[in-house]
Amino acid sequence: MYLITGGVGFLACVIFIILIIAAAMRGKPCVVPLVAFVLALALFLGSGFLYSRTDPEVGGVKFLEFITKDKTVPPNLLGEWKEAVDSKADSYHGIYIFDDVIEIYWVSDGGKSRTLYWAGTYEAPTDGQEPYTWESHNDTRRTSAALLASGDSVKEFTYKNGKLTYSASVLGVTTKIEAEKLSWGYMDPVNPPVDTEEPSAPAPEDEVPAENVSGDLGSYHVEIKGAAPAVDYEGHPAIVVTCAWTNNSGDTLSAATALAGKAFQNGVELDAAMIIDAEAYDQEMSLRAVRPGTSVDVQFAYVLTSDTALVELELSSLRGDTSEVVSTTFDPAAIAAAE
Repeated sequence: MYLITGGVGFLACVIFIILIIAAAMRGKPCVVPLVAFVLALALFLGSGFLYSRTDPEVGGVKFLEFITKDKTVPPNLLGEWKEAVDSKADSYHGIYIFDDVIEIYWVSDGGKSRTLYWAGTYEAPTDGQEPYTWESHNDTRRTSAALLASGDSVKEFTYKNGKLTYSASVLGVTTKIEAEKLSWGYMDPVNPPVDTEEPSAPAPEDEVPAENVSGDLGSYHVEIKGAAPAVDYEGHPAIVVTCAWTNNSGDTLSAATALAGKAFQNGVELDAAMIIDAEAYDQEMSLRAVRPGTSVDVQFAYVLTSDTALVELELSSLRGDTSEVVSTTFDPAAIAAAE
């Protein structure tokens, strides 16, 4: 109804403007058309205001901005987005969009804890037409190792008038999430900056070290320190590899957004392992933001398909030149014997 009255008001405004101009050109009084124009304008603006109050996607006083903005200029969706929740809410979705990647985290404990929910592709809009929708494809290399990550292969995102919306499922319940472009602390460390002289995740005593394998991956330096045996949440044998990662870029970011790890046995890529034992596998450190110039120990976990076949590990960068690789091999039998 509000759209109809608003449209009628807008059309009436155009007609009365033409009548006013015509009356003025002929030198005739234009009081009646002028009054009618004011009334039509009030009808149009009033309808728009009421409509904006019934549709939160349009948004209050932004109604005129929404209908008059330049549709040829694409919106800039890069940066941090925060789920629109009550200011007292202790947990929410924190979204970060950069380059061609969108990440979503479960943020809880007043922002002190975050867990990966989604990592997928991002397609920037080419114009300002709204709503803008794209399909994000799941980066299973990262989400498969996150306990609370979405299992969807594709997720649809929609942007309209400053709001980013998508659906999220938890324990079989699907909820529509609406986010605004607000900072939630992605670019800041979850904890105070880590002392570069003290590793934040020391290697276990039973770890079998690699032969000092290290190298640069674009703006990062990595050193593969060793591997240890583990068991995933289903009881399958797994391997946990510890690496020292130095963020030599100019940005504050996490290892999860900077590094990609792959492991192979008998030439076939291994699945990422889901390990609940926090003493055996520290997943959280790879999700913590790290200041430029800081080094931390991060870990990668994989499900083994053989107790004897060598494990080939490859590390590469998720940004810049992805062809650069730092690699080594581990003997799972030797690792098990050392335990």
